[in-house]
Amino acid sequence: MASARRALTVRCQPGPATSPIGLAALPLPTLSPAMTITFHPAPCTTMARESSVAVIASAGLALLCTGQGYTGHTVKTVYTSGKLGATWNKAGVPDSAGDGGTIAAASPTQLVIATASAASWLYYSGDGAAQWQTVLTEPDGGQGWADLGFTTASDGVVSTAPRARASPAS
Repeated sequence: MASARRALTVRCQPGPATSPIGLAALPLPTLSPAMTITFHPAPCTTMARESSVAVIASAGLALLCTGQGYTGHTVKTVYTSGKLGATWNKAGVPDSAGDGGTIAAASPTQLVIATASAASWLYYSGDGAAQWQTVLTEPDGGQGWADLGFTTASDGVVSTAPRARASPAS
């Protein structure tokens, strides 16, 4: 029997050099005495191949579950939690184009997914993952994205995957 997928939540306890926050900004010094690790079941089904998580608030997470694949597509479902993964709610279903994906969040309502297959896509939700729209299709043969994130609540950054270099002529 396959083991169930679990989400890991690290939560700092109040004390010297720590603060009562979740995953958003873990303090680095003296974490060991003040850190607890809690395992919670993730809502991804056994068919899910991979997942990606984004911090959406001090106690909020967004989880992208990627499931059954078919010719350059994978079933994608986004779940949100306001309790650091203790409970999850199904939020929405982005487009299936692209294999896998990475989710990033600017806020609890603004999320982006980067995915690739025959092309590279960015999907955006401005309503907490309930509805998704394709905001960029890059006809790059599926080179994909190297990184995705937000620098402010309204500015995001995505970088393309490094292009293959041709071998030098002999």
